[in-house]
Amino acid sequence: MINKIVIALWAIAFVSCCPCRKLATSEQDSVRIEVRERVVSRIDTVEVHIPAEREERIVEADSSYIETKVAASWAKINSDGTLYHSLFTLPLAPKVAVTIPTLHRDSIVYRQQYREVVVEVAKPLTWWQTTQIKGFRIMIILLIAWLALRKLGNHFLPL
Repeated sequence: MINKIVIALWAIAFVSCCPCRKLATSEQDSVRIEVRERVVSRIDTVEVHIPAEREERIVEADSSYIETKVAASWAKINSDGTLYHSLFTLPLAPKVAVTIPTLHRDSIVYRQQYREVVVEVAKPLTWWQTTQIKGFRIMIILLIAWLALRKLGNHFLPL
């Protein structure tokens, strides 16, 4: 019989109430990447290298004419009566203005984080919870009284 009472008391003790409620918010991550591309044109000067050329002729006339875009010419009559004509370009590197398009790419990362926050909110007890609390106290008092009377003997309560 006492085993049944102990089991009943343990069952009542484990069926307890919680006066607070937990309110939880959700957790969410979001990542958004925005890529911006823009083309910027800039004017730059470029050196153009013209390779050096050399050309020679020997003719039986008293004059000779050779022409290039950037050239130097030199002619002479040799002692044997031939004309020596030398044409060579000058080593020149003119600078030319050129428009160069440049691609600029920017990446912007937008990141938002939402974390879960648990907030305990106090809430009044329901009627069933207050009944359980009061009932458990009454059961403990009755159990102690019953054990004390049993120790004294069966003079007052024959069981």
